[in-house]
Amino acid sequence: MFIVIDGIDGSGKTTQVAKLIKRLNDEGFKAELTKEPTDGLIGSIIRSMLSSSAERPSLLSMQLLFTADRNEHVIAYKGIIESKDVILVSDRYYFSTVAYGSASGISAEYLKLINSILPKPDLSIIFEAKPEVVMERIDRRRGQKEIFEHVEFLNKVQAAYRREFPDAVFIDATKSLEEVHEDVYAVVKGFLRR
Repeated sequence: MFIVIDGIDGSGKTTQVAKLIKRLNDEGFKAELTKEPTDGLIGSIIRSMLSSSAERPSLLSMQLLFTADRNEHVIAYKGIIESKDVILVSDRYYFSTVAYGSASGISAEYLKLINSILPKPDLSIIFEAKPEVVMERIDRRRGQKEIFEHVEFLNKVQAAYRREFPDAVFIDATKSLEEVHEDVYAVVKGFLRR
């Protein structure tokens, strides 16, 4: 089973994915965590471009790099994604490429097309939070902002998630850590009971 948790930067995805994995494993499920960008070669290049003030490729080239990294990610986890015995939970997936890319002015349809050969998640959860709130979290947590971390831009990204993925489950990530965790767990548990 393949579950994706996505949303704007600073919305708490990484924390909530870790909490979900721990709880699923504690309850006897076999769950694994993965993330994008990956720790592989392409993912490392992406992370250095996001946090560096050095010259970067065009926004389209960056989204193509994210997609290339995702392809390597899927290849590495193909067996687990197709497994009925393991729950793979990913912190980000192609939803980010479409939302961030289209907010940058790149065609959402094109971004969906180049990601269309990749497996679709069984369950997609997208966190929503006010960009002003997440920017405060980012400032407290690490101080340094990455290239996409600005309130006006994150508002566009959040609108793109809603517009492009209306069938995803949207969760209010402005609640407390425990409330968000319970909301996520309720959605996942309900899905697993089907």
